[in-house]
Amino acid sequence: MAEYYDGNTDSTAYSGEEKYGSKPAVSIEGWKFTGMVYLFMALGFVISFGVAMLVGKFLQANPGILVDGFTWVIAVIVLQVAVALIISLAFKKLPHPAVIALYFVYTALQGFCLSTVFAFYERYDFYMAFAATAVAFGTMTAFGFLTKRDYGKLGWVLLACLIGLIPASLIGFFFGGVVGLIACTVCTGIFMIITVIDTKKVRQYAETAPKGGESVKVAVVCAMQLFLDFINILLYILRILSYLKRK
Repeated sequence: MAEYYDGNTDSTAYSGEEKYGSKPAVSIEGWKFTGMVYLFMALGFVISFGVAMLVGKFLQANPGILVDGFTWVIAVIVLQVAVALIISLAFKKLPHPAVIALYFVYTALQGFCLSTVFAFYERYDFYMAFAATAVAFGTMTAFGFLTKRDYGKLGWVLLACLIGLIPASLIGFFFGGVVGLIACTVCTGIFMIITVIDTKKVRQYAETAPKGGESVKVAVVCAMQLFLDFINILLYILRILSYLKRK
């Protein structure tokens, strides 16, 4: 569902070169770019959680849809992957309005997937998980923007760890127990580190300050990566709370 991370830690994928050691000052244009990234991310949350709440209420009123028609969730996930691939593969050719539109479509589709969360989890648990995620994400974002260390080389290692933890997560999801709790805790930590990596990309792009439609496209991609980081942390914290409540 939300566990999409392209493993691309090359901050020069769209513009500029990596600059470590010295910390170049971010220009006014760079700060505008940074603001645009977080604006797109915030709009993505509004769309995604808005759709999730509406669809979630419908699913609660019609629980048979989840039991008899779960294939629609798979169809939405396939569409999500397709949209993400279009953005990734056609990034240079697409005009920036198209990239923005595809991003909003992606967040809306994510909302459909998140609607199952509203159907299965209590609102109190969701609010607790959201608050914990906001604190963790905010802390990692601030650290990523300020640190001089290069964590980009960890990207593929973290991706490999996530793939390796999938069996443990599935075991925990269906059977519960300590294995699932440990797997979810480790995955939460991994996505927190990925948040640092993705935030550092935003800092590097801000230093090079891409201009025009290209800056909008890069901002959308950065927003999408941070959006996914937040969603994944939220989902894993929700599962951790669920495991703890079983004890």
